[in-house]
Amino acid sequence: MIQEAGRYRWFALHARWFVYETYYRRDLDNFRLKPVLDNLTVACFWPDDHVAHVRAIYSEACPAAPSESERLEVAVYGVL
Repeated sequence: MIQEAGRYRWFALHARWFVYETYYRRDLDNFRLKPVLDNLTVACFWPDDHVAHVRAIYSEACPAAPSESERLEVAVYGVL
């Protein structure tokens, strides 16, 4: 459980998807945020992923270099 979560009125999430551009179906709308939000809820980061708690989601696709693995980086910002 994350103890700092109760300090904030709401949260904003920034997802950076590092992906290879050559694969099929690389449209940004095909990347799934639901598992990310659900796992942060299970980890007690926030009470729920309802708009009362998560008010902004920023999602961007970044090209992954051939030597890198595809990955997702998530940053969560709390608003006091």
